[in-house]
Order: sequence, then structure tokens, then C-alpha cells
Amino acid sequence: MKTLSLLALLILFLVPFASADFGDDLTAFFSESANWMGSQIGFIFSGKEIATQTLFAILLFMVLYTSVDALFRKKWPFTVIVTGIITALAIIALPPNFLTSIRNQYGALGATILAIIPFLIILIFTIRVESNLVGRVLWIFYALYYFALYIYSIATEKNGWLSAENIPYFAAIIGGIVLFLFISPIRNAIF
Repeated sequence: MKTLSLLALLILFLVPFASADFGDDLTAFFSESANWMGSQIGFIFSGKEIATQTLFAILLFMVLYTSVDALFRKKWPFTVIVTGIITALAIIALPPNFLTSIRNQYGALGATILAIIPFLIILIFTIRVESNLVGRVLWIFYALYYFALYIYSIATEKNGWLSAENIPYFAAIIGGIVLFLFISPIRNAIF
């Protein structure tokens, strides 16, 4: 199962890079391959959002495989067949609107992780460094950097002050200002 999971992840990560590196020929190949795959397995997914449902099917298969494997130990072919049947039935019975709501949760997960990681890196660094001046300079630079991105977004894209695209910038500015002001009490509370 580990080999299958690693192979699936490798393919998912390498396809966009290979497509970008080899240009139009490889892009056309993947487009034709996707069209062929859609015609072959489209009936399972009712012809809608085949790629998304395929990725969810892979995730579901990996989770179910561990559960089914616990029931049928060391019977690999039987485990794969049972897991495949359960996965196919789950994907066929999945309503299209439910798929959209699940996809939004994964988007929220990715956005949260990507937004929090830079903040945590700077937070840990500024707490670990002993100088308050260094911590405050980093946080004011952080707030100013996101302020510049915020203003640039408003000026170039005609977005409102609190549009969906600008809320992360606004939150980063507030977080940077709060930590600029309270880095010493936060450091003292931790240590």
C-alpha cells in the first residue's frame, strides 16, 4: 500500500512539472489521455468533475484500505478487491453538490496551512531571538510588507477594502501590528 500511495503522489506532483517542461506536445498528450480516460470511466462519475472525483476516490481508497486490511490480514488481492468495490460504490452514490462542499473544505485546509506557516516561522524566530529590537523590526517589516500587498491589490484589481482577496492581507497586517506591540509579553509568557 505504501508503494501504491507513493506512486499516486509522485504522478500527481510530476504531471504539472512534466507538462511545463516539455511544452505543447506533452500537454496535448495529457489532454488526449484525460479525454480518453474520461470516456472510459465517465459513466462512474456521471461525466462531471472526473479529475476531482478521481482524486477523492484515491484518498478514499487509501483510507478504506487500512480498515479493510485490518479485517482480512495478509490477503492482499481480496483486500484490494473489497476496497475497490466499496470505493466505487461510495463515489457512484456521492451527490454532486456534496462533492463541492467537500472540495471547499480541502481548499480551506490548504489556505489555512499556507497562510499560517510564514506567520509561525517568524513568530518562532522572533520568540527565540533574545533581542526585542530584532523581533519588533521583523514584525513591523511583516506588517508593512502585507500593507504594501494590500494597497497594491486594491489599486490594481479594483477590489474593495475588505473583499475576499484582501482579507488575508488585512489579517496579516493586524497580526503583525499586535505582535509588534506585544512581543515582549508573549516572549515572557512562553519562557
